[in-house]
Amino acid sequence: RENPVSMADVVAEEGPRQESWNAEFYISKDGRRRAMIRAGYWQNYEAGDSTYTLLGPFPESDTGSVYATMYDPDGSATASITSNRMRYFDGDQRFEAVGNVRVLTSTDRILETEFLIWWEKTGRVTAPGFVKLTAPKETIQGSDLDADENLENYSLGQVTGQILVEE
Repeated sequence: RENPVSMADVVAEEGPRQESWNAEFYISKDGRRRAMIRAGYWQNYEAGDSTYTLLGPFPESDTGSVYATMYDPDGSATASITSNRMRYFDGDQRFEAVGNVRVLTSTDRILETEFLIWWEKTGRVTAPGFVKLTAPKETIQGSDLDADENLENYSLGQVTGQILVEE
């Protein structure tokens, strides 16, 4: 006779400890909303002493996006993000958007890239690869973006682009 499966056996298996469909995931700080994420599929994992969350479209779907809204400390929406997948690392307070990333800020700035990191604690946004930033009076392309959440103050490497200068 085989031994019955124990709870320890189930926990030891690789896979999500929780999962959900049509999920909304919230990140808060001091009781105030910092981000809201909508995904077709949500998975929460534990690895050692850290936890992380994966968000994506429905597993059966080759297309689809994950949607996020970022909020400033006062609770006002500052940006919306769409991407193929998103990850949130609890311990690092790090949020990653992966694949076809598009950010639209409340000041009409648009950022397009393939990989974006939002550092919740510092309010910084980084994108280590190629980026295209479009604003009302400029279109700039470059790499290695480091910016504030609003994409108003930023640094880029290998910059090319067009800026409208009014006289």
